Amino acid sequence: MVKNRLSSLLVEAVAVLICLLFVIPFVFAVINSFKTYPEMMESFIRLPNRLNFENYVKAWTVMKGLRPFINSIIITVFSIIGIVLFSSMAAYKLSRTKDRKSWVIYLIFVFALVVPFHCYMIPLVKLTASLKLTKSYIGIVLIYWGICMPYAIFLQHGFVKSIPYDIEESAVIDGCTPFKTFFFIVFPLMKPIVSTLIVIDVIMIWNDFLLPMLIIFMDRSLRTVPLVQYNLYGEYNNEWNTALAAMVLAVVPCVIFFIFMQKYIVRGITSGSVKG
Repeated sequence: MVKNRLSSLLVEAVAVLICLLFVIPFVFAVINSFKTYPEMMESFIRLPNRLNFENYVKAWTVMKGLRPFINSIIITVFSIIGIVLFSSMAAYKLSRTKDRKSWVIYLIFVFALVVPFHCYMIPLVKLTASLKLTKSYIGIVLIYWGICMPYAIFLQHGFVKSIPYDIEESAVIDGCTPFKTFFFIVFPLMKPIVSTLIVIDVIMIWNDFLLPMLIIFMDRSLRTVPLVQYNLYGEYNNEWNTALAAMVLAVVPCVIFFIFMQKYIVRGITSGSVKG
């Protein structure tokens, strides 16, 4: 009993320390985003003498207002729709089809997980340019579909296997087509893992800098939040208080989204079977 209690306390202590490692930098970023530049240089830890909102006004101006946020929302939403729709159907088909061809296709997707993006970055950009899909929402959304699909299929493949096949057989007996069986029977049961996938991909796509830099950077009207933040950093730009204010503005939507979706993440991680 004592050993179990000590083990539990140790696990909780480690969890708290890990949380602090992630929370403390963000807290200091928020604190220093309200300081003037001399205040921040004097002490990074000390609280500001007063709340200086000029940093946020300047950051908002440099980031061109709402436009980058709208661009990020459009790219993120349409990317997520495609990723969830196509990956869930692929995972369902690959997990339910018991033949060598399906297994080989699944292994190809798994292998794609271990290939770094930088290995195919240049050919991908050249292909996108040759198809005239750079400087467009369509181009970057299609690329996100391709990049995120292997992980999405891998994540959902195992979950679909845990769903009893008897449920689908009952639906077929009742006259459901394969289309209806998937969308009205199986897909609702995949809600926990799909919710987890959505949260992971939303955070990744919203914060991504490299791919938008390669595909849409040249068109100022399409720049996302991370790209406009780039204007606040440079060799001759040392206004870190303004840069931190811009960082807080960029992170807040993700934090709010994560807070509302965290219960679905827990369900997705802990769900290994369907309870009837």
